[in-house]
Amino acid sequence: MKIRQLIFPLPILSLLFGTIYTNAGKLEPTSGECLFFRNGQLEKRQSCTYFGYSWTGGGFTQLEWEDGVSTVINFGVQGRGERPCPEVGVDGVCGEWGFRDAATLAPLSQRTLRRMSNGGPMFRCVNVNNNSVCWR
Repeated sequence: MKIRQLIFPLPILSLLFGTIYTNAGKLEPTSGECLFFRNGQLEKRQSCTYFGYSWTGGGFTQLEWEDGVSTVINFGVQGRGERPCPEVGVDGVCGEWGFRDAATLAPLSQRTLRRMSNGGPMFRCVNVNNNSVCWR
């Protein structure tokens, strides 16, 4: 009877751990373009490399700009299960997700994003204190 009680939960545990590990991922270093907007005005446009990790409930992306600046974007659950920001943070300062059109660099509303069926070329951004860091 004891062996049966021990064996019964094994498929459930393997399913649980399989789900946790399959949701984790590594974003290999990728060449891209990074933008910095101050008060809505484009201040810096550079080549960059971005990479990161994601796990169930969180992750991070790191941007390495061509001028040597490094920017860390944290989202969701971090470290020891803490959620330092409700949505996302840039270098430890809380912000919110946004998107910009790749051609016009105009911010995209949620309504516009929903209408773009194929996703279209856009920058992913984090908006913090009237500034934005964007990459693609």
